Amino acid sequence: MSPVDVAWLSMEEPTNLMMVNAVMAFDQPIDMDRIRQVLEYRWLRYGRFRQRIVRPPVPFLRPYWEDDPHFNLDLHLH
Repeated sequence: MSPVDVAWLSMEEPTNLMMVNAVMAFDQPIDMDRIRQVLEYRWLRYGRFRQRIVRPPVPFLRPYWEDDPHFNLDLHLH
């Protein structure tokens, strides 16, 4: 994880979560299966989108990314 990312992560607090969210509105219902296919093809082919942050138990060690063994795209689509 880059030093800049570590700095942003260190500013995270329960009242200031460093989360990225999106809300999209459409004129008509969308096909969620199609959205899922597009995200799997365009995003999930990049490993970073299936990873999570690990904060080492030892102070002053830099957090790092690891593959999330329980990643499930359905938990991100509502």
